[in-house]
Amino acid sequence: MKQKPIKGLEKYANQWVALDKNKTKIVAHGKSLDEVYKKVDSKKVSFMAVPPLEPYFP
Repeated sequence: MKQKPIKGLEKYANQWVALDKNKTKIVAHGKSLDEVYKKVDSKKVSFMAVPPLEPYFP
């Protein structure tokens, strides 16, 4: 099954996010994994680092 894009992910560039069990909604966000971990029940979510979204030009 193909994963659908997560709506609003671009707002969390350079941050950590916690996704619900279906990996479709952002339930918490923060500058560090530890900050996000403290905000949620870690057994019911998945964590993800959102990379910078600026274009990269060497």
